Amino acid sequence: MYNSYLSKNIQNLVLSNIDNEKLKENDSIFSDHGILLQFKYSLNYYDKDLDYWLPHNDIIINNGELLKFYQENTKYQRIRSKYLLNHYHQNNTKDGKISIKKCYESDLINTNILPKELFINCLKMIESDSNNIILPYSIILSILEKVIRNIIYWKSGSQCIVGRMLRDLLDDPILSDVIGKETTLILKLLIGPPISLNLRNVVWHGFISPNNDELDLSLLLYIIHVTLTILHQTHQHKVLIKDSSESYSLNTKLTKYKQPSEDIQVPFVSLSKCQIETILKSTEFILPNRLNQWLSSLEHYYIYTQSPMDKRDCMDLYYSLVLLLPQLEHSLRVLFVKTNDQLSKEFLLADYTSFYTTLEIFLSQQLILSPISNGLEKQLQVPTTSKSYTKYENPKYSTSINTNSNNMSENVTFNNIMIVNLGAGTVGLLLDLFIYQYGPKLRDKIAHFEVDPNTIPLKLVELVWQVSLSLSLKFTKPKFLEDHKEFQNIISFTDEYKPMFHDKSKSLGYQNEFKGLVSQLETFCSTNLTESNSINNEVLQEYIGDMKYKPVISGINVNEKYENLQTVYHHYIDKTKDQVAFNYDLFPGKIEVTVQTWLKKIELISIKIVTEFKDIGYKYYQSVIVDQNSTKRSQNSFYKWIGITEHFILYLKTLVLHYHYYIFMEQYSNKDICYLEKLYHHLELIYQKVPPYEWDVILKLIYTYSIN
Repeated sequence: MYNSYLSKNIQNLVLSNIDNEKLKENDSIFSDHGILLQFKYSLNYYDKDLDYWLPHNDIIINNGELLKFYQENTKYQRIRSKYLLNHYHQNNTKDGKISIKKCYESDLINTNILPKELFINCLKMIESDSNNIILPYSIILSILEKVIRNIIYWKSGSQCIVGRMLRDLLDDPILSDVIGKETTLILKLLIGPPISLNLRNVVWHGFISPNNDELDLSLLLYIIHVTLTILHQTHQHKVLIKDSSESYSLNTKLTKYKQPSEDIQVPFVSLSKCQIETILKSTEFILPNRLNQWLSSLEHYYIYTQSPMDKRDCMDLYYSLVLLLPQLEHSLRVLFVKTNDQLSKEFLLADYTSFYTTLEIFLSQQLILSPISNGLEKQLQVPTTSKSYTKYENPKYSTSINTNSNNMSENVTFNNIMIVNLGAGTVGLLLDLFIYQYGPKLRDKIAHFEVDPNTIPLKLVELVWQVSLSLSLKFTKPKFLEDHKEFQNIISFTDEYKPMFHDKSKSLGYQNEFKGLVSQLETFCSTNLTESNSINNEVLQEYIGDMKYKPVISGINVNEKYENLQTVYHHYIDKTKDQVAFNYDLFPGKIEVTVQTWLKKIELISIKIVTEFKDIGYKYYQSVIVDQNSTKRSQNSFYKWIGITEHFILYLKTLVLHYHYYIFMEQYSNKDICYLEKLYHHLELIYQKVPPYEWDVILKLIYTYSIN
């Protein structure tokens, strides 16, 4: 347990007393509109201009020199931020509180490049309580990243760049072209690489403590004015959406992602607020000086859930997650380091000398501990089948350091004990919420402001609280659970949880969708294409019964092939009848991931095939049979369409079982990958023949490629 989880570098900049005597009292700090004046930086002791210190990824800079430059200039910005705070205390106070009315009344925020209403709300939060600023601090940092992303997107006119790392955004030449090199440098010093203050990462990954001097108001005010200055520069460059005032234009609605079923009953919701507070106050999972953060998050959750339906504000769910997610991550980080003996306390810190331990790292099953630089410092990496891999580039901002990742004799590979201790259910829920590619990836989406905050589903927030409370209960004293047996179902739910966003879960979802479409097609044929159908029965008789089209394909005995396909179909019925549940490998290997990738591609094209085939049949039935308003060509095509449906439906039903079998397999091989890849290309050929109505060709393709 530590008082601070910041590196010494950041502590010296944030926590130490910064002397502002270097700034003259008559220095103008900002204009009436909130624009920072005289973006100052220091090039002392260097013979390079500013271009040298703003490298793109292909430029290598000596680390010692760059580190010294960043430390000197970051400290200089801290002096300016302290001076800014003094200015506010002297000139902008009301009833003893800081007034930043000039900022939220500035014409600069009348732009669709940032979420105006949310930005103003954050400024008013600061005015209301400048001693409790973690919520506006976190949101404003996210908004600043969104502004940077929007500038690059709208100015370049390129495809949406959601998902790019902040480090890469700050290195994009479009950004410096719009806001200037000086402003770009200030951004790098404040929120940029780990050798800077790196505030965005330090706050959002939970390193900074919200209840002491680590949350510096002067820096937050400075960031606000930097943001206003950037908005001024974007106005000059006319970086605006041309045809919309929607401030979330680049943001995906979180509801776009597959959501947990509303039928899932999350047990903690039956508890009272008082009961949940009892859990939070009794656990060792939550760090003592961070309890208030959890309680504030809970307060916003209850404001939402206890409000009348027509009065609920979705922003309360957003605020709840903004407050909760960094604290949940940091509690897991502390647990991760505590349970893995290989790790020193440095892995608890936001330290530029090693890779940050983030969710992607400590929610991995196996890790590699490897030396960097002179071998005294170490980094954590996630192993793959080919090489050591990490999401983060070298934090010293250079490719010149030798990471020794290929020298396996110096690396230590170990299993993550925390994963074992937490259990499959808890880990599966954490992976579902934060890691799996088909899941909501809540921490990433919210921290990087990549989703509209108004679209956060209540069920996802409930699941985050569910796993948080389950973890909290697991780290209470045994007597606590003995005395509160009513909490046991919270642990049980999480322990028994099965992932919804796992690769196999996604494949099963597509398979069920495909199965449903095939069933619809079969029902349509059995209901409408029969002699019992009274709609224009006389016309229909020309297409069914003895008059039905009997396909003839050169070199193929269609009847024999149909019987063979029936044998395959019944074979798969036998093979899949006992496959009612599958075991999730929470951390699937490369072969399984590749199999599931091909399987999903196959299922998606199968869905397209049956949808197209079904829609064509529906259309012809309406025009030829119901309306009797069709051309001879349409009538002939419908005649052949009916003739192959029996064969085609059997083929599709066999594919449904085939996919089911592959989803439920427990082991895969490279042979499976080759087979599925060939099947995909075969289905592509079938799909290409559906719109041109080449029914005989489709039937030939069905019977010239055998399903294994």
